[in-house]
Amino acid sequence: MIFDDKRIIGGFFSLDLPFVKSNRNFLSLWGINEDNSLFFHNARSCLFYLLQTCNANRLWLPAYICNDIPEAVKDVVETNFYPISSTLTPDIKFLKKHMKSQDFILAVDYFGKNPDDEFIKFTKESQDITWIEDRAQAIYPSNGSWGDYILYSPRKVIGVPDGGIIVTNNSSLPKTKHSNLSSTKFIEAALLRYEDIYETDNINWYGKYCEYEKNMGV
Repeated sequence: MIFDDKRIIGGFFSLDLPFVKSNRNFLSLWGINEDNSLFFHNARSCLFYLLQTCNANRLWLPAYICNDIPEAVKDVVETNFYPISSTLTPDIKFLKKHMKSQDFILAVDYFGKNPDDEFIKFTKESQDITWIEDRAQAIYPSNGSWGDYILYSPRKVIGVPDGGIIVTNNSSLPKTKHSNLSSTKFIEAALLRYEDIYETDNINWYGKYCEYEKNMGV
């Protein structure tokens, strides 16, 4: 986000569409239903909960990933990193050499695109590994899902202020008690920006955004 004489250059993702009750919403597009998914405040919380409830010992993350992810789970699991290729595909040789049975490995569908076929084949062959597919960047996934668990972060790609979703493909999801966490404060910045028609109050609503983003913990 850049300001030039209090005018904004760039911004948040926004979505201004009339609400129509339809099966063609993003939940149905992503194959999400009440039986196969859990909803959290953000995707980091999804990952933390999964690792904690599954008693995971070790997690592998791609070396090219937002620092918020390892920070969020450092107290619940040992975290290690693996290299990725110039085509943003995990280094299979490295993983074969270093991973151990019962490890959890997260890979990212960068820019909404699945890793290459060789990697997906590798995940199917490694049945003693729990594979986590990070689809935070996917509005419309390019192909079918490949992970045992899938993470979505709707606020990264559509016009909602918060939210993280974990979906299971072929395992049961450990259930959690419902917690009524208000999203009101997280939408305040978006509402202030919406009302700032002439862009004269950018610093105010952007300050709110930074404040809430900083405090959006696990």
